[in-house]
Amino acid sequence: MLHHRPTILFAALSSAALFAFACGDQGSSDPGSSSAAKSIAFDGGAGSDGASAAASDAGSDGGDAATASAQCLTSSFAVCSDAQIMAIFQALNNAEVSLANLVVQQGVSGQVAIFANQMIVDHTAALRSVATLNTNEAPVEGGLTVEINTEAQLEFVRFSQMSAGSQLDQTFIAQSILAHTETLALIRWVLIPSAQNPELQSMLKSAEAEVQQHLTNAMALQTMLVGQCGGTPQTAVMDGGCPATGSATQNDAGMGVETGTSSGTGTTTK
Repeated sequence: MLHHRPTILFAALSSAALFAFACGDQGSSDPGSSSAAKSIAFDGGAGSDGASAAASDAGSDGGDAATASAQCLTSSFAVCSDAQIMAIFQALNNAEVSLANLVVQQGVSGQVAIFANQMIVDHTAALRSVATLNTNEAPVEGGLTVEINTEAQLEFVRFSQMSAGSQLDQTFIAQSILAHTETLALIRWVLIPSAQNPELQSMLKSAEAEVQQHLTNAMALQTMLVGQCGGTPQTAVMDGGCPATGSATQNDAGMGVETGTSSGTGTTTK
């Protein structure tokens, strides 16, 4: 069973995305990125209070900067500096390296072991790229970094209790899909738009492409491990038009009962 990480980190992503717009404003003429629009986003956008705040901020660069500064200070998930971005990026990659090292030691097998070792290589290289950035800033932890580290520790404990076998292989790949989906969203919608240093932006864009490839590879591995529609290669299911890839008996509303063989042939009774 997957941990509760999606609820927490996607909530953090939503908050961080809003604050990225406020903290990273470059004076766009787009009304959607105006001071008034941001005020509506943060004040709820409804009622006289939200309208008054939007009106008072409209057209005021100084007011917008003050609002952004205040929200960066008060939100635990604000992303308002390159130093915070570097810390978040490090936390994401450290989590990947740590868990991949663990599952290799635990005994993941076959293509899953190859994937895990590739995660160690690629995410270690990503960590080195942060260390070699041409910047005078050092990473600074914020609330989002702490949240990522906390969830990574929970996942590490969960996997440390597993033994080698198909469950370990399948659970690691499922977790990798979840983690890379979240990482991709954070990089694409929060970190890249918020980054100010051109070299940092370039590094994040390269990382975005690599994380996307990792996600694609993990999804392909999951299909190989559990079939196109769930189950295992030995007990594949017929669901929503997906072909049977093994012996199965599955009640599915509107589908009848699928009874087949390992070759995917069989009959359907309704």
